[in-house]
Amino acid sequence: MKRNFLLIGLLLLLSFCSQSDQQREILAKVGNRQIIVDEFLNRLYFSPRPAYCSGTSQKDKEIVISNFIAEKALAIVAEKNLDLTRRPRLLNFLQGIKEQTMRQVQFEKEALNKVEIDSNQLNEILQNAARTYQVEAISALSQNLNKNLILLNKENLDSVDFENLKQLAKAVEKLKLSFYTSQHPLIFEKLYLKPAKVGQIIGPIWLDSDQVLILRINSWRSVKNFSEIERHFFKKLIEEQLRMREATKFYFNFIRKVMGDKQLQFHLSSLRNLVNLLGPVYFEPGAPDFISSNLNDPLQLWKREVRLDSMKNRNFRMLNERVLSIDGRHWTIAEILKEMEHHPLVFREKKYPRRQFGNQLKLALIDLVRDQYLTKEAYKKGYDENRLVKQTVNLWRDYFYSVLEKEQLLRENGINPANSWPLLPDSLITSLISKLQVKIHVNKRLLQSIKLPEIQTIAIQKNTPYPMAIPNFPLITSKALPFLNQPNQ
Repeated sequence: MKRNFLLIGLLLLLSFCSQSDQQREILAKVGNRQIIVDEFLNRLYFSPRPAYCSGTSQKDKEIVISNFIAEKALAIVAEKNLDLTRRPRLLNFLQGIKEQTMRQVQFEKEALNKVEIDSNQLNEILQNAARTYQVEAISALSQNLNKNLILLNKENLDSVDFENLKQLAKAVEKLKLSFYTSQHPLIFEKLYLKPAKVGQIIGPIWLDSDQVLILRINSWRSVKNFSEIERHFFKKLIEEQLRMREATKFYFNFIRKVMGDKQLQFHLSSLRNLVNLLGPVYFEPGAPDFISSNLNDPLQLWKREVRLDSMKNRNFRMLNERVLSIDGRHWTIAEILKEMEHHPLVFREKKYPRRQFGNQLKLALIDLVRDQYLTKEAYKKGYDENRLVKQTVNLWRDYFYSVLEKEQLLRENGINPANSWPLLPDSLITSLISKLQVKIHVNKRLLQSIKLPEIQTIAIQKNTPYPMAIPNFPLITSKALPFLNQPNQ
């Protein structure tokens, strides 16, 4: 299945405190766990579903809600197992997610809320959000198009220009672009701030230093009759795009106030030692370039942790060396590595050669220190008690609890969980729910009003320690739970 990626500026999926009452409605209850509408919608739109429930039928919907209910049931079982819930890696992850969300709430309070949006412009764009475009896309390295650099520097390309570049690129992809899969700000602007026309050329768009993208609109269609929930969903996404531009200016001013006149100084000899320590961790053996993993792939993270532990054991004498100083505090290599356990380094450049690692590491350390000051400020303001922060932590906690409990159940029943992420046998799910002896309630009227999206999308938050905005779909069962076919409870 082809998956689309939505790049999100900072947060703003559906979950800001300005949610409508309808979004706060409880869709299902599993004991003391709740599945509210916005949580359900976020995961519908931003965590691709497996083939057995990837459609839009009532049966697909029942399988989807069954997996979310089973996830909560597994989480309830897991929370009683201290061996599972006190794993250091899990605790570090949940701390990192909490503090990242606190900083995002702080961004909302200090910047987004200060931006005024023209309601007429917002409503006009909302009408455009219903459009899905069929496009031809030229995506190529600029060096492959260098015979026509004059065209690449034109502000407005026409169809003749497109055909000429098409011949040079040799590869043209046909894409379907919807509102929430239009990744680049310029693509969003050209398609949705004002409606695009058939035959219109969009670009050249420089994706990075040497990659160029050019689009031609072949056709478009409009989805009619948005539900109130869908209108609210699209409206929040539009607001993010419009407000983010101005909000960034407000937030830079806030950061300057927090950091004050603090000066950060690197100790170059120790920094070189840290570069030598981390280089083999971040570069695959034999790989000439660093390539950032937007998804923070768990397997890659695990490999890095293993390599880092090995490097620390071999270089333990250097761990107490001071790498940087700021505001009277000295950061040792050990302290930086400890901070990285719950705040993975974020590199500003997502792809660069090995020789640039030292400079890129300096920038990542500057951002790491800045985030610590911003986090302290967020704690001072009590954002750790914010409803959204708690909701986000609980969502990720239950997801990981359920994954760990599922793995344990599979092993106990002689099934290797590493083999293609097997589902739980029906008998295990039925037995699990029966033993829990908790009430399960589904608001079937509300469930009926929600449509399953056709397009599979992954939401990525740019330039954050934990880029995945939403947990993966809970791969637990391919069948609907029996009680869903019974009268509403």
